Amino acid sequence: MIACLSVGPLMRYGKWNIILATNLMFLVAIGLMMINSVGLFLFARFLYGMTSGTFTVVCPKFVNEIVPEEYKGPFGTMS
Repeated sequence: MIACLSVGPLMRYGKWNIILATNLMFLVAIGLMMINSVGLFLFARFLYGMTSGTFTVVCPKFVNEIVPEEYKGPFGTMS
């Protein structure tokens, strides 16, 4: 929920750039989850949740921009 609310101001950097940065954060979170430490695991889960919230906001907006007009309805419901 925190990421969904805070991703709005980041839109000025471009949706594609946010998706790439979020992919990097996602990979870092997965790597941190493999380390055997409870505190680090909890931080990685928090980071993982932030990336999921960011994807929830950014990906449908990006899909809406690149899809042709005649397919916006079906693609909008699938994302």
